[in-house]
Amino acid sequence: NINKIYIVACGTAMHAGIVSKNIFEKLCKIVMDSNAENLERLKCYCEASALYTGDFLEQHKADPWVIPIRTYYRSMFLSSTYEAIHILEVTQDYTEAEKFAEKAVLVDPYDENLHYCLVKESLHWNTTIIQ
Repeated sequence: NINKIYIVACGTAMHAGIVSKNIFEKLCKIVMDSNAENLERLKCYCEASALYTGDFLEQHKADPWVIPIRTYYRSMFLSSTYEAIHILEVTQDYTEAEKFAEKAVLVDPYDENLHYCLVKESLHWNTTIIQ
């Protein structure tokens, strides 16, 4: 007996999701596996961050089959965010680093390192304005 049927996505929505997922994954892997220049890596991180709109199937977060997929993409996003913040700190672009940290804190509000990054970037940005 079937109690429920979930239609997650079909047609155009499904294909758009698959394409976005593939591009996100490719961008993250390219920069993590390469020795590209920081600005080129940052460009890929920005594109990947724009594609990440939240956790995979948020409405089904407790379903056992969703958890590993969700964790995989979330960890990719967070790793990319940390790398982007580092590059932005080196180039002293604290406002952009703060934006990356803000978005990441919304994804993982319990990650203390993200909060640290957010506060640190806010302090750098405010110090720069005051000087």
